This record gives sequence, C-alpha cells and structure tokens, in this order.
Amino acid sequence: MKNTVKKIAATAALFAACLLNAPCKPAGTISFEFIDQQFGDILYALSSFSGISIIGDETVIGKTTFQFSGTSFDDAFDLFLRTNRLYAGKTDRCWTVTKIRTERTEGGMLRIDAFDSTLGSILERLSAETGTAIVFSALPQTAISLHAEAEDLFELVSLAVKPFAGYGAERFGNGISVGQTDRAHSQISGRIPFALRSGNGLYSCDIDGTRASDVFASLCAEEGVSWSNLVKNDSLVSGVHLENVDYETLLETVLVQSGCDTFLDGSIRYFTSAKTQDSSKRARSRSETWTRIETGRLSPAKAAALLSGRFPEAETVPLEDGRAILFKSDAAKTSEAQSFLALAEQSTISEAIKLKYISSSELLKALPPSADKSCVAETGTGNSIFFTGPTEMKERFLSDLAEMDKPRERIRYDMLIIQYDNSRSSKWAAGAELKQTRIGDMTAVSGNFGNLLNLNFDVITLFGYRFSMNLDAALAENRAKVCTDTTLHAVSGETVKFRNTSTYRYRDTALDPETGKPVYTGVTREIVSGIVLEITGRISGDGLVTMTVHASVSKRGADVSSTAGNPPATSEKSIETRLSAKNGEPVILSGLTQNDESLAEGRVPFISRIPLLGLLFRHTDKKSESAEMVIYLVPHISNGPDSPGEKQERLATAFERLVRGKEDSE
Repeated sequence: MKNTVKKIAATAALFAACLLNAPCKPAGTISFEFIDQQFGDILYALSSFSGISIIGDETVIGKTTFQFSGTSFDDAFDLFLRTNRLYAGKTDRCWTVTKIRTERTEGGMLRIDAFDSTLGSILERLSAETGTAIVFSALPQTAISLHAEAEDLFELVSLAVKPFAGYGAERFGNGISVGQTDRAHSQISGRIPFALRSGNGLYSCDIDGTRASDVFASLCAEEGVSWSNLVKNDSLVSGVHLENVDYETLLETVLVQSGCDTFLDGSIRYFTSAKTQDSSKRARSRSETWTRIETGRLSPAKAAALLSGRFPEAETVPLEDGRAILFKSDAAKTSEAQSFLALAEQSTISEAIKLKYISSSELLKALPPSADKSCVAETGTGNSIFFTGPTEMKERFLSDLAEMDKPRERIRYDMLIIQYDNSRSSKWAAGAELKQTRIGDMTAVSGNFGNLLNLNFDVITLFGYRFSMNLDAALAENRAKVCTDTTLHAVSGETVKFRNTSTYRYRDTALDPETGKPVYTGVTREIVSGIVLEITGRISGDGLVTMTVHASVSKRGADVSSTAGNPPATSEKSIETRLSAKNGEPVILSGLTQNDESLAEGRVPFISRIPLLGLLFRHTDKKSESAEMVIYLVPHISNGPDSPGEKQERLATAFERLVRGKEDSE
C-alpha cells in the first residue's frame, strides 16, 4: 500500500512538473514532456489528464522519452504509440496499450503485429486469440518483430519460431508444441551421432566426444538386446577409430575408454563402473563374470554388504528394484557366494540389543564396519536397538560393539584455591613500653600441620613438609585464606564449571525534573564478583591429561551507590591456558593479583591541632594491600567413585613419609 501511494504521488508530481515547466501557449493548447520515465508512469499521467482508463499489459515495460505540444489529446496519444511502436485496443471502458496486436481480417485471415517482443509472449498472445493450446518449455529471450497474416495458426507459429536455430513447431492433436528439434537437442546434450558400419560380421567406427550412454545404446541396438546403465557419471568416449574388428573387440575398446564394465544377463546387458582401469589386469580378469543373484528376503543393500565383507576382492552391485544383486567373480567364488547368501537368508534373525553405556543415537552416528544402517534400528528408548541380520553378522557386530560400549573414562580434579595477602603498612606514633626481658624472647620458631589436616586437598603429600609448614603458618597468621577446597568430577572430553561468586543488585536512579531529587527508575543491575573456573580435560592414549583451563577472579569496589548514584566499580583478572599433566601431577596457576591502598589518620581531639606539639598526639596508618589468588589443581584418572577411606589413606601415607621417615633418620 505504501509503495502504491508513493508511486501515485511521484507520478502526480511528474505530471504537474511537466505542466508547470511548459511554456505559455494559447488557450486550448496542451503540452507533454516526459524525459526517461517508466511507461507505466507516463500512461498513468495520460490517464489522469484525459479521464480515460489507460493501462499497459505485460509487454509494455522499460523507459522512454516523449514530448508533444498541440491541441488534441488523440493526436498526442497516437503520436506516443507510433513513437514507441505500440498498439492500443480501445473500448468504451478502457484503452489497453501493448506491443503485440492480433486480429482477424475481413477475409478471415489471422494477422499479428509485434514489435520487440519475446517468442514466448507472441505464442501466448496467439494462443489466447485463437483458443488453441500452444505448449512450450524454455525458449530464447531474444526480442523479435513480426508482421504477418495467414489462414492457419500453425503457419504463424512456424514463422515466429523460424529465426531461432534448433527450434521448431509440430502439431499434436488439436494443439501445437514448440521446442528444440531432435538434432538440436542431441548437439546441446553432447550426443554426437557416430557412424557404425558393419559387414561380414566385422565393424568399423569413429567416436570422438560422444557420451558413453549413447554409444551403449547404439551397440546394444546392433546386438539386438535391451540394456541398463548402472554407471552414475556418464563419461565421454573419444579417440576411438576401429576398422574391421569383431563385436567383442569393439565393445571391449569402448568399455576401456569409458571406464566401464558389462555383462549379459538373458536379453539384458548391464553396464557398471569398472573396478580397475589397468588394461592388463582387465585382460587377466576375463575369467571373472557377472552373475545375477537373487537375495530373497534379504534386502539388496544388506546382501551386498554381506558379500563385500566376505569377498572384498569381488564386485557387488545392489539392484533395489529387483531384489537381487550383481556379483562379479570366478565360478568357484560365485557358487560360494550363492551358498553364503542362501545360508544367511535362512539364519536371518531379529533381536533387541540393550546398550550399557552409550545411547542408540551415538551408536548410529558411528556404526562399526560389521553392520550398516539397514541392519540397525532404534527402539525409541534410547538405550537399546533392533538388529536384523544373519547370526554370523550379529556375532561380528557384538564383538565390535563390545569395544565401543564401554564407560567413558572420568577425571577427578582436586582443587585448592588460596588467597595470599601481602600487606605493607607504615605507622608513625610516639610510645613507650617497660617490660622485663626473658631468655628466648629473641626468636621462636614453631611448625605444625593442624590447619592442613582439615583440608580435602593433600598438601603434605603433594608439596612436602617445608611448603606445608609455611602454608600452615600463613593460615594461622591470616596471611593466607582458603577460598575453595573441593573435588570436581567430569567425563573425559567434557567441561566442568566451578563458580564461587556473590551477586549484588542495584537499582538505577534518575533525577526528578520537578524536585531535583534522585528517584528509583525500577531498573535493577547486577554485579557478580568472585571466582569462576572452567576445565575441559581429555585423557590421551599414553595416560596424560590434557586440560584447557580458564580462570577469572573479579572483585567489587567500594559501594558508592548511595552517594554517587552509580553502581560500584569492578575489576577482573583472568587467565587461560592449555597444558598436559600426568595422573596425580599437580598444576599451579598464579598471577591473579588484586592491589589496594588505604590511608587512615587518628587524632587526639583539640590537642592534635596545636602546631608542632600536635604531631605527638596524632598517628597515620598507610596500608598497601596486595592479594594474589593461587589455584592448585591435581588431575586424577578415575573410573569409579572415591573409596570411603581414600582420605584416611592419604593421611596415613603423609604420616609414614614425614614422621616415620624422620624417626628412621634419627
């Protein structure tokens, strides 16, 4: 609707511009000026001016330029038609403009006048005028002009088709058919007739650039048999020149050139793709013949799959429409193949097989070579399938399935995330202390593992007692904090995600234009901060665990939403790496640091404001805090859940290594 309105407005503006730009003429003079405008727009302007419905049919397309100045609209319209080689059919209700005019003369002749029209448009107009069916498919789009009259419609159609080489018209029943002639179709499709001469049982021929299927058709016609082409790609036969050869030599030469093979079954000759293109091998394999074998209850595809597995050196071609296959081999193997198929048909069974670990859809995506899709069907449960085939085939399939239907290896990730705080502070203050000194106050060193024995992560066994003592001391002095101590399980090749985050929600505010005070808008924003860890591990054949690790640590800044009206700032540190580790080998990821600085000042009221003396009654604390997040990750290849006593066993191992080893050394 919008396009129609725009078109009407543009045409009206065009017509108005033509009238306004025209020079002043005496009363009763009309002027038109259209420069490079669409035919439809010009006809609409003329129709609006005259008040007569003027339309153009499908042949009136394109742009034109037209100028007129005179006193008669009829003169202007006739000049417009002559200038653009158009015709008009006028009635009391409408004028129709066209490039093709058909009419009956007084003598009963059929006349057609057409300017710059396509052959298809001319044929459609002749069919509509006479009521005769004219059928055609793809025709040339070259525009022609035709002015002729004839008593018979077929003469006009033949005359219209005459300029196009390779096209002709012919009668069929009460209609006319227009299309390519047989000779033209042969040239376009690459079918070049070749001379096949025979005499005294010998043949001579010249073949160059002819389709193999056309040569097969001519040879089988000469032999007097029917033929069936089982070759998917129709190749070209070139460079064959034979003189006075027998039919077998001629046929073998054509087969070598086209890369095909053939055999005769009764009165039907079959053509198939050759398994080898070597002429010497083809000569040695002439003892092998094609044989048609009925498959009975077995489908041709299933029978072909069975024989291909049993006789890999033989050629098999399934015939889906005949419940049979074509088998090429020597007589002994052909007889064995027939017996094998007969036995397979008798021993064909259908049985439901329950899958243990994989789903039926996963199995169908990667079927073993011992079965094809025609033998296996889903039951709909997702964990079982129907198998239909011979007993021997079923046994091979179950053997292959046993190698596939196994539980996927699992990976257990022992993970410990520690936050180390490295804070520095400087404090200036005046003070004094009196105490009695004691022996041993100079230094004191103690170590224990009390803080580590409560962890699920086996720090002592993995990193030794020195690292464990330092970590325990850091935990006791609050220089380190355990953020995460957990165990993750995942299937090999899958991704496991760990999130330890906090979500803060803030409502947006906006200033009230009347009061100038902030008011809530109802929009809520979320800020997520914390630890996010993603691990994708895969177990390789040599027992290594290849991992892709993505870790990120985010932190929320100071909450200034109540004062500034904006959510607090956030910071994020992330690391992504790909590495390999042995079973039980620890991996350490570090470098995720956060730095903060703070300044605090304390005063004694009133006295601290006295110049110089006040310095003794105030103190300043400046702190520089640096927190580093370190991730300790240990992958373990696991095919089952952890045993209940696994943790106790690890602790006992640490005790034996640390305590008993120390006693033995003493």
